[in-house]
Amino acid sequence: MMMYFRICSNDIRAPARQSKRWTIMFIVNQMLKVYHKIKKFHLTTGLTKTIFMCPDKNTFPIAHAVTFYYYTGCKEIFEGKFNDARENLTIAFEGCHRSSIKNKTLILKKLIPLNMLHGIMPSKHLLNKYNLDIFKDLTEYIKMGNVKKFRECIDVNEVYYMKCGVYLLLQKLINLVYRNLFKKFFLIANNHIIPVETITAILKKFDDPETDFDKAQSLLVNMIYRGTLRGYLSHAHKKVVLSKKDPFPTGKQVFDKATKSINEIGHN
Repeated sequence: MMMYFRICSNDIRAPARQSKRWTIMFIVNQMLKVYHKIKKFHLTTGLTKTIFMCPDKNTFPIAHAVTFYYYTGCKEIFEGKFNDARENLTIAFEGCHRSSIKNKTLILKKLIPLNMLHGIMPSKHLLNKYNLDIFKDLTEYIKMGNVKKFRECIDVNEVYYMKCGVYLLLQKLINLVYRNLFKKFFLIANNHIIPVETITAILKKFDDPETDFDKAQSLLVNMIYRGTLRGYLSHAHKKVVLSKKDPFPTGKQVFDKATKSINEIGHN
């Protein structure tokens, strides 16, 4: 198959309509399917790069383009390139014919968790339309900030999520769940200064009954460091002091900061 790929990609002298280049995306898609099945994603980098650099990439058949962007998105999820994956899977979803419910559902199984990572929760209408009840409870637990129920939901559906290739991705949502839990409490308390002991009690009820002061304090430090909470921890007074302005960044802001930090580490 690689031989056909080289022949087609090098056919640059023939007139456009007669060129074998028109078949290159089809061939690349077949190779992407194979490498995806055997989990050899590193072998697809050169293939996807060829398509993205192709000046005619927007003239390929839509069906071929949808397949290409879907498998490229799958590859990028595996590589942790979540922004790129979200962009390419969105292109694939929007390129699907309205009657292609099966293909759209397949794409949404990966696109929904990526959107969740940006703080965008799926609507009940969307989940009902594509029969994706598997995400209904998960969505509600994230909104509620119920860490315990969120973890239980992930554990119960572990096999399904792993089959979809989003199990590890969904686990990254835990910071968003903690954020929503604390946001709900702080809105009720109407006070930007909260004793760590109070946070400990909240975590015992909505997360782990064995949570102690040190674990609660460690979690707060981690969330402030990651940008999930804005504020600081007063060790002397054993209290967390939240910023009076926007103490709870949006999911997208948190994700963008985390991505920026990873990129900075990679360049150092």
